[in-house]
Amino acid sequence: MLAISVLPLLVFQLFSYGSVRHTVFDEAVRNNLLLLSNQRDYLNLQMEQINGLATNLGSVDAINQVLSASGNQSSYDLLATKARIGYVLSGYSNLKGLVSIDLFTLNGTQYHVGDTLNIDSVRSELRDQLMQKTLGATQQLMWHGVEDNVNASSSNKKVIVATKTINRADARSAEHVGMLVINFSTDYLYRHFSQLDLGKGAYLMVIDAQNRLIYHPTKNFIGQFVEKDLGNFLKGDTGSLEMRLDNRDVVFSYSHIPDKNWYVVSVVPYGTLMSSIQSVERIGIALLSLIFLLIALFIRAYLQRVVMPIRAISEGFRLFQSNGLDEHWRLGKFRTLQEISDLVNWFNSFLDMMAVHHRAQTDLRIAATAFESQEGMLITDADCVILRVNHAFSAITGYSAEEVVGKKVSILKSERHNREFYAAIWESINQNGGWQGEIWNRRKNGEMYPEWLTITAVKDNEGGVTHYVGTKTDISPRKAAEEEIRHLAFYDTLTHLPNRRLLHDRLLRTIASNHRSGNYSALMFLDMDNFKPLNDQYGHDVGDLLLIEVARRIESCIRDTDTVARFGGDEFVVMIGELVAEKTAALMQVEIVAEKIRISLAETYRLGRPVQGSENTIVEHHCSSSIGVVLFLDNSLDEILKCADIAMYRAKDAGRNMISYYDKGNENGNLIMAEPPVIGPVAAESVAG
Repeated sequence: MLAISVLPLLVFQLFSYGSVRHTVFDEAVRNNLLLLSNQRDYLNLQMEQINGLATNLGSVDAINQVLSASGNQSSYDLLATKARIGYVLSGYSNLKGLVSIDLFTLNGTQYHVGDTLNIDSVRSELRDQLMQKTLGATQQLMWHGVEDNVNASSSNKKVIVATKTINRADARSAEHVGMLVINFSTDYLYRHFSQLDLGKGAYLMVIDAQNRLIYHPTKNFIGQFVEKDLGNFLKGDTGSLEMRLDNRDVVFSYSHIPDKNWYVVSVVPYGTLMSSIQSVERIGIALLSLIFLLIALFIRAYLQRVVMPIRAISEGFRLFQSNGLDEHWRLGKFRTLQEISDLVNWFNSFLDMMAVHHRAQTDLRIAATAFESQEGMLITDADCVILRVNHAFSAITGYSAEEVVGKKVSILKSERHNREFYAAIWESINQNGGWQGEIWNRRKNGEMYPEWLTITAVKDNEGGVTHYVGTKTDISPRKAAEEEIRHLAFYDTLTHLPNRRLLHDRLLRTIASNHRSGNYSALMFLDMDNFKPLNDQYGHDVGDLLLIEVARRIESCIRDTDTVARFGGDEFVVMIGELVAEKTAALMQVEIVAEKIRISLAETYRLGRPVQGSENTIVEHHCSSSIGVVLFLDNSLDEILKCADIAMYRAKDAGRNMISYYDKGNENGNLIMAEPPVIGPVAAESVAG
């Protein structure tokens, strides 16, 4: 028996071991390449953030203006300029791993923000090398790999350097005015990569385009060149090969970062890579030893068990009658007479049947309790015909069980989702056996509502779908709460107009749209001229009624695509977008809207003043408005608001109930004033910028 049982296992292990060893090696190499790919993606993500930072800094007007300025500056002016640029750069210095940001003019003037305030010690030779390479580069952002820090006083001696040419913004041809230098910490990458565990004796390296080490587990090696022979193996996008390195057999794997010509490299000892198969060998030997022991025990038990089966059956019946038998207790299989063996099998079958019956009763009680939970539930057949629903389903949808059983689940469709939405749901169910997500359905009364729906497919032993179980939760209250929070955050509680935050957001979007289309937009700053006497005489409640009426009148004068916001107190802001690209025509459009608003707001207000114990008393009040108007293209948000505010105050100074247009002297053609055709009493003021 020992020979028959063990010999086939030994033969199988002998022939399968080589195949398993080869398979394990290939799988280990694949996993290693996957790890390198993940670390390559990590590096790309870090460098993409630097690329985005460089792009943003390259488009900052303040930086371009300073670098484009010509002539010598006084010491005081230079310090002021450095402070101003340092403040601008500090707004972009929150990138993790960022050491410093430096701006160099062509004559060597430096603007800096970073880990050190001392920029007196600049490696001028390195700066000039970077400047020469950057100005001669064709790519927008140039990666130099690992270099010495251009700021010699910095504690970060080795950094990853990226540079970008800054061109004069108002020049028709690309004229270089300076260089942006971004220094990224090698220590930051070291902390990340040093946490990786590739196994005993294995390590990872990152090599730049000049074959210098961006990362090595021995920190002092960072910045040094790798051996020339090792660099010769780095060819192609990815690869892996066995080689002899440092008197060890290792597997050398690499993954390429093409746009920077960097490589992520791993060196794994062959023994480490194959450690899992060695464990399999030990387990195989242990299993064979266990098999020998079990066979010996079986032979001994075979000689002993003749009467024991009968005694076990007798004891089992006794315990079953006294309810002392454990549910999982069964008689073992005995090698004995056929009659005793049949009796053992019958007794075990009887216990199995009773256990199944008991579990079925328990499952039915649990299922009945779970089905009538607080969540709506429905069960359909494979054709989505409803078979059963619970009370929570009826409470959510308004349909009773009698109204939906036998009908398709499409009775609940809201028609709010397209075919692609439902196709994605069924694709998930077919592939994963279920789906969950937010969906809009319709109640019996026709009301559409959002719900969180979970669909699970029930399958038979052959894998065919027999039923679908759906669980739904009405999330209307949560949606309403979210909408209320959003409204409180972005809308004025009195007039329900957009507040400053929402106005700023829409104004930024309009500025971006103007930049793309070249069309003008306009901003009006309105202040009520005779509002305070109403508050002083009748109180803030009546003043609030007037503000609500002012908001209504302004909204009636503008398009749905325009924005009117309450800026605070009795100040309102109107933003008119989508004007034409021709300046005079744009002013004509704005004048019509502004005059319409001025006339509407100047009409008499009839306000219902609440009086305790009697009907409301009607208060009549005359209140005009002073309106400041500015046309803009893609100016800054603060500049636009400031100009409109200046124009509004000039309208007040001119006698109120006026419209004043801002003129910055046409320095850049963006913020302008022109004499529009007078439709009403308009003060077409020229406000010096």
